[in-house]
Amino acid sequence: MVFSIFGNCLALTRMLIIILWVALHGILVALVPEKKHKLRALVIQSFGKTLTWTLGIKIEQVGQASDQKGILISNHRSYADVPVLCGISPVVFLAKADVKSWPIIGFAARKARTVFVDRKDPKSRENSRTLLRERLNEGFSVLVFSEGTTTARGTLDPLKPGMFHEAAAANLPIQLVYIEFSEDEDSWVGDAPIFGHFMARFSRWRTHVKVIYHDTLVYAQPEQDNPGLELCTMAKEWFHEQIIKEIGELRT
Repeated sequence: MVFSIFGNCLALTRMLIIILWVALHGILVALVPEKKHKLRALVIQSFGKTLTWTLGIKIEQVGQASDQKGILISNHRSYADVPVLCGISPVVFLAKADVKSWPIIGFAARKARTVFVDRKDPKSRENSRTLLRERLNEGFSVLVFSEGTTTARGTLDPLKPGMFHEAAAANLPIQLVYIEFSEDEDSWVGDAPIFGHFMARFSRWRTHVKVIYHDTLVYAQPEQDNPGLELCTMAKEWFHEQIIKEIGELRT
């Protein structure tokens, strides 16, 4: 009973601190002059590290994020993936357009140079390609969760091929990163209310996560019939290999 009360107090305290940190970092990024991209990157990385620390997340990292900027393709387990990955290296995100209107989070995302896209709107997709190139030129990698949603531990939803086709068409490098939490319940999936999930998972003092970076950047091979699809297939196979290596089986 005592532990339950302590855990709930810890989770609520973390939630309040995170709301304040998200708002503060959104303001800090907004105050950074437009051309000060390195300073903006430091603020974004600080945001990730601060939230990861606040949540009590301990990261086991294998490999390194490349110094060369490109499209970072990751699987997706939880809302906690965002601070974990942007705390390791400064990244901006590709997000669905409706995130822009979310309270607090939407404000911080807009100020952190997030690229928003409505996949059903051709003009939005075209604009996002231009913005992706701008972010790379500014010195950011762009993080994309290619499944398009969060998935359960040990699983992988079909990867959406759009970003792979974009990378192939623009000759942009791709680096793959695999993220996996230590317990099945750490994944936030389905219709689970985020408040209940947060209270259950972050009432613990520590949460463990493993982050594995592919050791090389990958480019499309133009001589292939469909280089974007080939990139997508390669990524799927690599993620499957990591799941089997870490979990012991690929769950369906």
